[in-house]
Amino acid sequence: QSIIMSCNVIKDEFYASTLKNGIFILEDGILNPIIKDNLLINTRIVSISELKENLLITTSLKGCYVNKNNKLIPWSSEINPIIKKYQLNNFSKLENGNMIFGTIKNGVYITDSLGKIIFHINKENGLINNTILSQHISSDNELWLGLDNGIAMVKLDNHYSFFNDLSGRLGAVYDVKSFNNTIYIGSNTGLYFLDKENNLQFIEKSQGQVWELKIIDNQLFCGHNNGTYLVEKDKIKLISNYTGGWVIKKAPEQKNIYGGVVKFEKLNGKWNVKHLGKTTIPIKFLVFEDQFTAWAAHAYRGLYRITFDKNYDSIIDIENYEKKGLSSNFNIRVHKLKN
Repeated sequence: QSIIMSCNVIKDEFYASTLKNGIFILEDGILNPIIKDNLLINTRIVSISELKENLLITTSLKGCYVNKNNKLIPWSSEINPIIKKYQLNNFSKLENGNMIFGTIKNGVYITDSLGKIIFHINKENGLINNTILSQHISSDNELWLGLDNGIAMVKLDNHYSFFNDLSGRLGAVYDVKSFNNTIYIGSNTGLYFLDKENNLQFIEKSQGQVWELKIIDNQLFCGHNNGTYLVEKDKIKLISNYTGGWVIKKAPEQKNIYGGVVKFEKLNGKWNVKHLGKTTIPIKFLVFEDQFTAWAAHAYRGLYRITFDKNYDSIIDIENYEKKGLSSNFNIRVHKLKN
């Protein structure tokens, strides 16, 4: 005799998992042993489900096993070492093959059919606490979670996720960009990214004010109070030490890029930087009217029309629009419409 820990129905067959004597199948009203392995002795089996032509056996502390040719094999997947660490407590499988792993210590993980993590939801991004006592999937594809203290509901059809920086390190966010499957966050304290487990990671040497993140020609630029950087995975590379990289724009039909009125030109794989010199005003908005004309809004006051020469090597003219019909000269923004 042994305590039954969980029961599952797979292809109209009833399975019962025990604490000491393995797994049984119900046949003609009798429970007959089907899987008995030393790995399962004194092991809490959370669930049994179908995995292709085999059975996937999930346990509380030992992870997941695949029953293949009557032999238990550890499931090779991204989620397996994680649920060992955080103690699996319950499991569900969606109609599309995705899996839901509720843990005792770190919330709920949603994976694809191969165990690759799609979402991780815990206290840092929405749950009241990290202990998942139970789970239920409604007919509306909503995941209801019974927590150690309260309940939570996750809309599985909603592709948006929430991140909450409980540490307070992040500060005030100024820009966010998704680049090469990584989310980068620029704030008044520096540049950060979210790792595979959605943990906030600081990029070294980026401390200070980040103004803008911009993707141009499949490269990620970071406009920073200290200058302009290229972001390369978890590192940054300074390409311009002209301070205050507030806004970065690509010139129409050109390979040149402008950070304020600093010119970036890529030659032989390297970025050459030249300050165009005619103005040092802090520019917060820069919009090109045509190939050689741009409108620049001062960070605090004023609007200017800038004309470049045909080689983009210098500024031909700067026209101040302070007294040319603006209702106010403060906090001006410039946008290009219908193009």
